[in-house]
Amino acid sequence: MANSLISTLATLTWTVTIALLLVLALRWVLGRLFGAALAYQVWFLVPILLAVALMPEPVRPIFTVASLPHLPSVETPAVTSTVHDWSAALVAVWLAGVIVLANWFVQDHRRYVRKLGRLTERAGLYFSDRVDAGPALLGLRQARLIVPKDFLSRYSTGEQQLIIEHERVHACRGDVWANLFQAALQCAFWFNPLIHFAALLFRGDQELACDAAVVQRHSGQRRVYAEALLKAQTVAIEAPPTVACHWQPTHLVKERIMSLQQAQPSHMRRIAGRFVLASVILSAMSIALAARTDNEMPANAKKYNIDMKLVVDGQASTPRFEVSDGGKFAVRTDANGKKWAAEFVVSKASQPNSVYIAAKIDEGGKTVAKPSVLAPIGQQSRIRVDTDSGPFDVSMVVTELAR
Repeated sequence: MANSLISTLATLTWTVTIALLLVLALRWVLGRLFGAALAYQVWFLVPILLAVALMPEPVRPIFTVASLPHLPSVETPAVTSTVHDWSAALVAVWLAGVIVLANWFVQDHRRYVRKLGRLTERAGLYFSDRVDAGPALLGLRQARLIVPKDFLSRYSTGEQQLIIEHERVHACRGDVWANLFQAALQCAFWFNPLIHFAALLFRGDQELACDAAVVQRHSGQRRVYAEALLKAQTVAIEAPPTVACHWQPTHLVKERIMSLQQAQPSHMRRIAGRFVLASVILSAMSIALAARTDNEMPANAKKYNIDMKLVVDGQASTPRFEVSDGGKFAVRTDANGKKWAAEFVVSKASQPNSVYIAAKIDEGGKTVAKPSVLAPIGQQSRIRVDTDSGPFDVSMVVTELAR
């Protein structure tokens, strides 16, 4: 199981790294040509490509044992092995990192909420009892717009309307959920420095896209909007990098004010930008799907012949498989009315002249074991699982095929 988790994590790490590199290469170009909204929307590539990577792979070939003669079980010399490597330790280190970072995010968020002080609702706004709290959007199920105690006196009526509009754009787009997903990715891939760097850019693009949406609706109030941004910097609690959408991320003030001075893209240019973005996303998805469904292995991939003897409840069969390194195969049988299924994955081992074979054995549709075996080339290896309804015993000899 640890090997499988490490393999999945490695695949997802490569996927998220490639997706982020693609986003980082496109966001500036799309932003300059088509506006801040497109620069933010290109981040959708990350969850889309991760979803493609998580799609279940087809398992084949499948050898189905229908009806078997009753054969005596013959005990033969076998090499039975359980994988002893660093996989379990690596999983433990990874989980520790996930827990530590997730706990840091949670505690940081709780500290921020405590700093907001007592909140009083008035006209749909939540007024803090502090002057340095907000404006910010907080909450997943029911988003609350937090404003400082002196919100009505510090900001003019026009500035108040623009600030409220800004936070409502965040709420309508579900940016709080996007921020939660960003934090979850940072926890899952805490060891990848690129994802933490990208998180800062993601939050910046989110704010710039929100500014652009507000300015597009209130194009004649750019100066008022800039003044509201500047006023918000005088006193502010720094928001945590989790789910809150904060009005005044300090490091972005100059960039946000400069973006207000830029001309908004025309309607036709925005349509062209959406077409370009859709083309990029569809192309990336097509390439990712093609890479997953392509059955052609690299020319240098090793291929193996697996001669198997399967004994289930006293019934035996001898299927044979030809698989490549990293390939999957499966057997299914209905022995005496008991449905068994076993899936196997062959992968390269660190030991010379050996392969790892990881198995998942199901009885009656329920997984009963996930054993692994280190199989020396040319020698017999064995996996045996004893259950209340009888044993599942498989021995196999793996030989490497000539290329």
